[in-house]
This record gives sequence, structure tokens and C-alpha cells, in this order.
Amino acid sequence: MLPGKNEAEATSMPVEIGSASCLGSGTATFYCSQSGAELQVAGCADETATAPENCKCDNGQKNPAHSTNTCYRNDQQDCMSCYNGFALAPIPHIDDAQQCLPAGTGTPATPTCRCDDGTMKAADSTATCYQNGQQDCDFCTETDYVERPVPNAPGAKQCRLPPVCGCDHGTKNPAGSATCFTDGQQDCYECTEPDYNLSDSDVPGAPGARSCVLAAPVCECQHGRKNPAETTSTCYEPGQQDCLQCTDPGYVLTFIRMDWKACLPTCEILNGACSAPGYNVTGDSSRLCRAGNELDVNMTTLLFPLPNATDCEATCCTTAGTPTRHVFECECANGEPKPAEESQTCHRDGQQDCAQCFDSAYVLTDIPGVDGAQACLPTCGVLGGACSAPGYNVTGDSSQLCRAAGDLNVTNSLFSLPDMTDCEATCCTNATTETHIATGGHSKVEEVIFGGGGTNASNESTTNATEEAVEAIQEKQCWS
Repeated sequence: MLPGKNEAEATSMPVEIGSASCLGSGTATFYCSQSGAELQVAGCADETATAPENCKCDNGQKNPAHSTNTCYRNDQQDCMSCYNGFALAPIPHIDDAQQCLPAGTGTPATPTCRCDDGTMKAADSTATCYQNGQQDCDFCTETDYVERPVPNAPGAKQCRLPPVCGCDHGTKNPAGSATCFTDGQQDCYECTEPDYNLSDSDVPGAPGARSCVLAAPVCECQHGRKNPAETTSTCYEPGQQDCLQCTDPGYVLTFIRMDWKACLPTCEILNGACSAPGYNVTGDSSRLCRAGNELDVNMTTLLFPLPNATDCEATCCTTAGTPTRHVFECECANGEPKPAEESQTCHRDGQQDCAQCFDSAYVLTDIPGVDGAQACLPTCGVLGGACSAPGYNVTGDSSQLCRAAGDLNVTNSLFSLPDMTDCEATCCTNATTETHIATGGHSKVEEVIFGGGGTNASNESTTNATEEAVEAIQEKQCWS
């Protein structure tokens, strides 16, 4: 059995040499003492620990695991008796433990260590020289060399040039840092870029080293309690609404995009009174003043203005039995939009909501996912029988849509309109190879996704910024 000590009492080397189970409960940790000749144990509440069970004895019988007090770490020699031709011999630096050596060899020779770029410890006093040729330095003498641990040699030091570490998004520790172990490793002193903080955990493989990690965004919840920052999985952008519960009367927890929620007002917040003369709150007081899919959500920041009293009055107040409602401003590229006051299919500003198309080359088409709205989509007829690429011609049915309605990327009732590039990719064929014009990964996103119709020229100028916005949305997995 081995005596147990707490962490403060145990004088340990930088490298732990083993572990075992405590008697009763807990786990013990074995340490070499400062002299290297005494085993110490830390971690057992009852101050006793059993020895490791995986000692061995080459060329003999090992001491039983349940009774030995000389098995300090797994795979160590801990012999009780030897086979014919072998004799028990002490093991350097391991008190009272024995090994089986060929008979007549006696005590094994003390290993000879060395120290490159420094001064070696005295051979007759060192307790950290375990095998011939091992580095066992007392101190370093070469300029810029520093002491570093020797692998698999507890307490031994070697002299090495310090590795060169770095710190992305911040300032690294000075050269020679005790937490810089390998070239290129992150070893940060402080983080200097906005929204970055020092990591709470060590850099993998570098005890004590820290990196700069992006701080979690801080969300909020107007009219309620937000999800806890340490557990939420639905806070994507600083200032975003990320509600767990609504606490203000008249507000309802509502899905905004797939998985995150906000507290939206209902007709109840008007307390039965409308500001306009002759108007009264009628109908169900639990009606939302503005539905979640009608909110003007910024596609990049995920921020939006919460519906206010004006929105609530537009939805909830009626006069002479005729309800009023919020009127959105829709549009129709290549055609005539439905009158705003009459349309029942205009769900947000900037949406396509066509009554008819101006040109026969455009077809009035239902848009999936936009609740009955239609848009004027181009057909092969818009090319006028001519393709821009040499050797390509418009073939097939001129009434074929350049892009099917089901292929449109509809997001929150908005979508990109097919353009001439889409039409040529669909309608133009090389007479020799019977191949279509390649789009080259073309993914046109027009200004309409931000609420404006725009011309082809203006669409070209906004393509890059808009595509970046869509990529940012998809990364948040709010929708696909």
C-alpha cells in the first residue's frame, strides 16, 4: 500500500508517471519526487491508493498487484523472483524495485547522458538520467537556447531554440514563452481584434496556451426573456431577437425564421382603443399585428423593426364594419402590378405581384411559396432568335420558360428573376455538338431580393453584395 497526499503536499515533476484507483473511491495520481527516488501519490480522499496493476517482470515472476509496494507505473519491471540463469538486480532511480538480469551481471551500469548546447547534470548526482544518450541538462549555455522537457524522461531538461508561435487576431506571448511548444502554435497574450476573446481552454497539445476565439454574439429579447447565452443555439448575430419567453402583456412568442423566435405584439396592446376617430378594435384580440413572414428582416444581420402601434391599428382597427389592413407596395417587372389596395397576394414590399405581362415573350406564372402571387417570367422568345455565343442558335419551343418557377430561389416571398444569361443557357444550342451554353456556375440574384425591381444594369452592380448576403443567410441555416 502507498501513502496518499493532497496536491499541495505532493512535490511533483512536470510529467505524471501513472495513475491508479483509490481504496474506496476516487482516482490517485503518481508523481516522481524532486529527487526522483521516491514515489508520491495525490488525489485519494482516504489517503491510500492501490498500485498500478500492469507492472511486469521479464525473465521472472512479478510481484502480485494486490500486495506490491514497488510498482509505480505501468510496464515497469517489478520482479519477485527470476528464472534459471537470471538474478534479481536493483532498478536505477526506482526505490526497492528489482528486475531480472542475466546471472553474474550484478548491478546495471549507470546510464551515460549528455547535454547539447548546455551543461550536463553531474553524473554522480543526477536522478533524471534514465538511458544512454538521453539529454539531461543542468542549464543552457548557447545564446537564445532555452530549457525544454525531455519526452519520456520525467524531470529531465534539454536545450533547444525556442519555437516561433503566433496569435491570430491578437498579440502573442514574448519569445521563449513557457506555453509555446511548436512552431506555428497559437500562444496568445491578448486579443486585439473586435469580438475576439482569449479561449477558456488550452490550445490542443499546448498546456497553458491560449488562442483568440470569436466571442459568441449577444442577442436580446424585447418584451420578454432571451435564451441564456451559454446554452442558446439560435443566437446568430449581435442584437438579434432570440426570445425564450414573453413577459409583457399582449406579446406572443413567434417563430421568425425556422428556429429563432421573437415576442410580437397582438391587438391586445391597443387596450381596445384606436387613435383614428370612428375606428374601434374588433375581432380576436390575440391576432398578431404583423405576421412573422411579413417582417422586414435584414437578410445579413437578421435584424428587423418590431411591429409598433401603427402596425397594430392598421391590422386591428375597423370602421363601419370594414376592416383596414396594412397595404404593401408590390411591383411587376415586365408587366403591370396588381392594384395595391385590391391585391390579396401582395405580402411584402418589393414582391412580384403581376396582373398581366406587357410582352408576349413573358408569361404570367404562379410562383410557388408566395400564396397565389404571379410574376412575368421570360421565355426563349426574349432572345429574338439570336444567341450571343458564336455557333449557338435558339432551338426548340420559343414559349419555353428560361427558368421554371419551381427553380426560383424564393426567400420570404422575394426571389431572383431569370435574366438573359439564364435564357441563353436554356434556349441556345450548338448545332454541331448539341450542347447548351454553360452558365459557368452563374447564380444571378437581382436587386428584387432587397425589395427593388431594378433593371438588368442595376442588377449587375448589386449581384456580388446580394450573393454574399444569401450565403450569409444559408450559413445560419435559417432556410435553405
